[in-house]
Amino acid sequence: MQPFSQTNKAVQSLPNHLLQFAVDQRYDEYTPVDHAVWRFIMRQNIFFLKEYAHKVYFQGLLDTGISFERIPRIEEMNDILGRIDWGAVAVDGFIPP
Repeated sequence: MQPFSQTNKAVQSLPNHLLQFAVDQRYDEYTPVDHAVWRFIMRQNIFFLKEYAHKVYFQGLLDTGISFERIPRIEEMNDILGRIDWGAVAVDGFIPP
């Protein structure tokens, strides 16, 4: 079985100089604490975005299907984002500008 990063259409469309940053998500390595931190951050973001972001931006975030309850799986995000020809890629750390 090929690593997801090799079959992910979003990875395949990256410029060569960015390919070095693409990694498999390794979802099973996330701990319950990791998911709790995600929930906390996303809940804080919801309150902030409802007040300060344009309503279209907030609705767009909801439309992505990104879960606020657990760290999203890249595959699940791409199932939804692919409908508008977008995609997500897991990266290892910070990508320099």
